[in-house]
Amino acid sequence: MAESPAKIRLTIPQATERAVKFQRGGQLIDAEIIYADILKVQPDHFDSTHNLGVIRYQQGRLAEALPLLEHAIKLDPNSPDALSNYGVVVRALGRWPEALDAFERAIKLRPDFPEAHSNRGGVLIDLGRTEEALEAYNRAMMARRGYVDALLGRGIALTILKRSSDALVAFDHLLAVDPNHAEALTRRAGPLFELHRYEEALASCDRAIAIDPANAMPYYNRGVVLGELGRAAEAAASYQRAVAIWPNYIEALFNLSNTLEQLGRLDEALAAADRCVALAPSHYRAWNNRGNVLLKLGRYADAMASYDRVFAINPDYGEAYYNRGNALLELARIKEAFEHYQKAATLNTVHPDIPFNEGLARMLLGDLRQGFKRYEGRFYKTEHAPQIRKFKQRQWTGFDIAGKRILLHDEQGLGDAIHFARYVPLVAQRGAEVILQVQAPLQTLLASVKGVSRVYERGDRLPAFDVHQYLMSLAAAFETELDTIPADVPYIAVPADRIEKWRKRLPSGKSLRVGLVWSGNPAFAGDAARSIGLLRLAPLLSVPGVQFVSLHREVRADDAPILQRFPDVAHFGAELADFTDTAAVVADLDLVIGSDTAVIHLAGALAKPVWLLTKFSPDWRWMLDRQDNPWYPTAKLYRQPRLGDWESVVERVRQDLLELANATKAR
Repeated sequence: MAESPAKIRLTIPQATERAVKFQRGGQLIDAEIIYADILKVQPDHFDSTHNLGVIRYQQGRLAEALPLLEHAIKLDPNSPDALSNYGVVVRALGRWPEALDAFERAIKLRPDFPEAHSNRGGVLIDLGRTEEALEAYNRAMMARRGYVDALLGRGIALTILKRSSDALVAFDHLLAVDPNHAEALTRRAGPLFELHRYEEALASCDRAIAIDPANAMPYYNRGVVLGELGRAAEAAASYQRAVAIWPNYIEALFNLSNTLEQLGRLDEALAAADRCVALAPSHYRAWNNRGNVLLKLGRYADAMASYDRVFAINPDYGEAYYNRGNALLELARIKEAFEHYQKAATLNTVHPDIPFNEGLARMLLGDLRQGFKRYEGRFYKTEHAPQIRKFKQRQWTGFDIAGKRILLHDEQGLGDAIHFARYVPLVAQRGAEVILQVQAPLQTLLASVKGVSRVYERGDRLPAFDVHQYLMSLAAAFETELDTIPADVPYIAVPADRIEKWRKRLPSGKSLRVGLVWSGNPAFAGDAARSIGLLRLAPLLSVPGVQFVSLHREVRADDAPILQRFPDVAHFGAELADFTDTAAVVADLDLVIGSDTAVIHLAGALAKPVWLLTKFSPDWRWMLDRQDNPWYPTAKLYRQPRLGDWESVVERVRQDLLELANATKAR
């Protein structure tokens, strides 16, 4: 460490020269000791005041740097260097107009001052004046050819201006001067991303990380690219690394929360969202994302509170109105949900689910005609894209098809195909030959629907046809309303030989036969809320005089040991080869009880008495506040009185089943 000038008896010019040498060599502590000693002797020594201010800035001690540089400017108002360095400090403090003024004063004193031009470009970017910033960087490069800082700034400005190809040229020019410039490699990923050159963008980030592994930004950029490539797990790992390096990296936390939500890692996503809003309470998009995670966790009231925080910050953020509408939908506050969807639409929110969800709300409220029109918006949903069929033939929307052949095809679940097969006879009545294409388990069963010429399995080669339509779009084509629902049941028939086969297999000896179904397709997004699980239905199994029959072909892993505890429940499993076998079993039962699954639709279509246990906010077809259902006249609905309350539902079913069993026994 350097000794003070007093101890080695240097003159002030000699001491200053030595301090400058130390400072240029990066020995900041040695330099600051000498400057401090000089200032004790000569408090108005310009070079010591100015240079010590620069050192304090380099040490990150901005509050101490500022008064030193202010004093230096008072000592020499015409020092371009002091003005420029003062501008650097006040810019770091967020005082951008003062910084701009300082840089412009420095340039006026020294027009060819490359650092001042480049720094002016930086503060102009801060102020959103990017075109002017670009010109400032150009001036800096004219003053110093190959000036790295100006090339970097120019690339950043061009990136902001979406001039991606030009930005890439600027970064590549810089890297030709300094191949190991980590920030240029990091920033270069931006225009490469915009140009869809994703693998090159990843490689640029990886090079930056190899050079400067302690920098968070290339990990963040890498996460953005990986997310675009659909490599969500790797993207999450990159964001996590960025946050580990810089815990207050708000945008990395925001993207991390989104990505973890996408991966279904909801608790982690919520933790990231919580950190993000704690660091940036006015980040309304982060509050919106937090609400979305809470929505998926089933914490609807908490989700709505997050959306309310969004509105407090930005009342016109339409995305949050859409999302809060979804929370209200889950809380069965349908009219409010509908109003939120309409508000989102008036704010020109671009979201493919808005018309679709508005359609769901309308149908729940009984407005089927308009609801089905908006239900066609399902084709704009990202997750629905794999189900879209592309044919050269027109879609049928109700025009004359007499003498034509029409292909009707399914798109969603087995239950949906059964539900909408009721429209097939109406299409045939229009004078068309109807061919049907459905999932393999339904092929034989739906061949019994009146008006079907032939049924094909998905993937089969189809004969020539003139027009086509999705089964679930037929309600819109027929402009269905509550009083025009085609509800003549049964509209499906079971071959006599199948009924006879399964009649022999079903246990006898008890007065009442009841089929049970407790879970649906686990791949369905809302399955957790609708599927009850066998354990919850266990109280029903104690009702005497009832022979219970499992209508599940496959039993989930957590239900299998519970089923084994009730050996009296008949279970045929894989022996049910298709839905025709299931229908044959149902045909010989007295009643079917269960959650919202394809088997419930099957029982309703066969005109079998069916008791449906439905969640608090039901699927659109079960509507609101009624025990009956216009689609299935033989259905009786048992609704959750409160969110998640299956226990009281099952108890009501148990009481009614006990009464039915006693009445049946008495006969």
